[in-house]
Order: sequence, then C-alpha cells, then structure tokens
Amino acid sequence: MGIAYSADGAAATTPPVNLVPRLLLILILAISAFIQFTVVSKTIVDDPLRADAGEYFSYAYNLHHYETFSLARTWVGAPPENAPAPDSIRSPGYPLFLLMAGTPRPIAMYGLRVTYLQAALGVLSVWMIYLIAVPLLGQGLALLAALLTATAPQLATISTYLLTESLFLFLLIASVLSLITALRTERRAFFVVTGLLWGLCSLVRPTAEFFPVLGLLAVLLVPRLRGYRANALLGFACFVAVLSPWLIRNQVSELRNPGSSLMVNTLAHGSYPGFMYEGRPETFAFPYRFDPNLPEITKDVPSVLKDIGRRFTEQPGTYASWYLLGKPYFFLSLRDVQSADIMIYPVSQTPFYQDLKFAVIRRISLEMHWPLMILGLVGMATLALRPRWLVIERPAAIAASVLALVIAYAIAFHMVVAPFPRYAIPFRPLIFVLALLPLGALWTVVRRRKLPANG
Repeated sequence: MGIAYSADGAAATTPPVNLVPRLLLILILAISAFIQFTVVSKTIVDDPLRADAGEYFSYAYNLHHYETFSLARTWVGAPPENAPAPDSIRSPGYPLFLLMAGTPRPIAMYGLRVTYLQAALGVLSVWMIYLIAVPLLGQGLALLAALLTATAPQLATISTYLLTESLFLFLLIASVLSLITALRTERRAFFVVTGLLWGLCSLVRPTAEFFPVLGLLAVLLVPRLRGYRANALLGFACFVAVLSPWLIRNQVSELRNPGSSLMVNTLAHGSYPGFMYEGRPETFAFPYRFDPNLPEITKDVPSVLKDIGRRFTEQPGTYASWYLLGKPYFFLSLRDVQSADIMIYPVSQTPFYQDLKFAVIRRISLEMHWPLMILGLVGMATLALRPRWLVIERPAAIAASVLALVIAYAIAFHMVVAPFPRYAIPFRPLIFVLALLPLGALWTVVRRRKLPANG
C-alpha cells in the first residue's frame, strides 16, 4: 500500500496495485512459449520444403543468391549458369522474412532458425490478443482469450512450417491492435503505423489487400465516420506506400508468370461444391486434379468467372448453397481438407501425438472448436443487431466492431475464393475474443442484478 499526501498535508492511502492479472498474464505467456518452442523443436516435418513451402524458400534463395524474385528451384541440383527469370506468382513478404533468418540453405539448421523465430512471434501474438481484449472484456476474460490463443494447437503447429500463416498471424493481430488504438485515441501516429502494418500484411498475404480500401470507402461515404477522414487518408497513403513498389515492379517488369495466375487458381479451386469434382467422394480435397477442362478454365480471370457463371446457371441451388453456406463452414472448420488432423503437411513426429500433455490440449481444442466458432458468430450478430445487449461502452464497441468487420471480411473474401480451413488459422484468436463477448455481457447482467440484493 502506498502513501500519498493531500493538499492540506494529511496522509492518504493509494489503492494497491493488483498484481494478480499481471502474474497470470506472465504465466500464460510462459505457457505459450513452452508450447511454441516445444512444438517447433520436437516436430519432424516430412519433406519440409514441399509444395508452397518450397516455393517460398525458392524465392528467398533466389533473392539472396541471384537478386531475383523467382520461383525457380535453383537450389536443387547443379546451380544454373544464369539468373532465373523473375515472376510474381507469390507475394514478397514471407520470402523477405525468410531472409531475416540468415542465408537460405536447404538444411535442417536453417529451417530450425525460421521456426524458432516464428515461435517467438506466436508468443507475442498472445500478448497482443490480451491487449486487444482487455478494454473489450475486462482483465478476467481477456486472460481467458489469451489462454485460448496460447493453447490452440494449430497456432503452434503453424510455426513448424515455412509457410505464411505464422507471420500473417502476428502482423494481422498487430494491425488490428494498431487500428483499434488509432480509432480510440485519434492520434495521427497510430494511423501511420496502422497503414504500414496493413501494407506488410498485404505483402505477406494478398487476402488483406482489400480491407484498407473498404475501410477508406466507409470513412468517406458514411457520415458518422467522416471525422476520421483526414487520419484515414494518411493511414491509407502509408498502406499504399508499402504496397506500391511491389505493384509497380509487376507492371513495369517482364515477368515469366503474372501474379494473376494465383488468383485464377484460387477462384477455380474454390468453385467445386464440397471440394469434390461432380460430387465424387474420391476427388475430395483435390477436385481440380480430376477436371479435364481445368487448363481451359484457368487461362485467365474472365475464363474462370465465365465457367463459374455457367455452373451457377446449370445448378443454381447447389452453387448458391456452396458459396453461401458450404464455404463459410469449411473456412471455419478446424481440420484442413488437404491435410491430416491439425497438421498442414505430414509429420513423422509431433508432441501432440506423442506427449500426453499435448495430446490432452489437442483433444480439448477439438471439442471446443465449434462452440467457440458459433459463439464468435453469435457475438458478431449481437453486435450488429442488438448491440445494447452486450452492455459495453463506446471504446469497447469500437474495438468489437473492428474485430467483427475483420472476421466478416475474411469470411466474405473466402466465400469467393478457395475456403481452405488453414487460411482461417490466423483469424481464430480474433474469433476467440468475439466468442467471449456474449459471456462477458451475461456476467455483467448477473453481477448488476446481484448488487441491489447485496446492498
């Protein structure tokens, strides 16, 4: 207990600082670190440089050795005599991150450095989720949100792969935290940071590109948001400043493969109801491999959109159900359709199968997944339709609205493209916070009703 003095010199006591929440947060961060670093150190991924991971590594390798952004696997076999041809199939954010781990080499030690760095980002993400949740839920439920994030198995397993999910998770949560802070404080510096962070997000995953654009349009068109106009324009300018060098390079350079091919593929891969070709179970997860018309369909964006339109015309009920209901269901699912259980790529060893503590965490996560997803959607719907039921003040309502808009944007975006569940992993901590909103409101109502009785 501290001692303070009033204006007349009399001693007055100051309330003691409650250290319990801080100690609990430190404990949760320690749990997160234990899970993250144990998982990355004891997981053995089969062929870790396969598929997408191999592509990201190739870009980093070619940037370092040839100063060329290229997908060519120059690290396999004899080195080429000339630099590989540049392309723009993948975004540059994650390959640049891989360069931060040192000289890209196809050896286990390099991969371990990357995964340890990603594990550290995972722990920092837990801390930022707590910071997002505190003004929205209070310290108790904010600690629960942090604990759910710390113990979510897939938020640890993504750190074991050379894939974008871990970095995107960190940047997404940082962007959301910065945006909430900017809207709450209306300080110009936070809008600058927010624009820069969303730009980095978009360089890691193009998924994020359109959110700042939609946000700026809302500020310009919605009367009640026009007070943010000047700061929003500043933040958007920073977003464009980060993204524009990449976009300009793609326009002025002669590239072997245009980046639009990735958009064509994700549109096409998401156009098969139930992830099956013509409803055949044996084609599940990889329906496009069985489609004889795929080369013709994926020539360009107009071709794939024309084919999707044709299918809608022929089977309107099937395709309306797939795009409006099926895709959100798969996007929010726990298990990825193209991999086993909570993994993205096959592993020969992981604590989640061989260590009892981790196996229990995995089992609990499997059982809690859909209740949390449904509660998150309930929180979003309540915020949109009956915000008074949530019993939150304006700053908390702003934070909740940002979270809800980010999740709504992610769901809507993946209703258009391929809704592979692994793409939703970085968004799940935000859904955890939204899932606790109804519980927080219920607790507030119960507590208020008890006060008169106790008084």
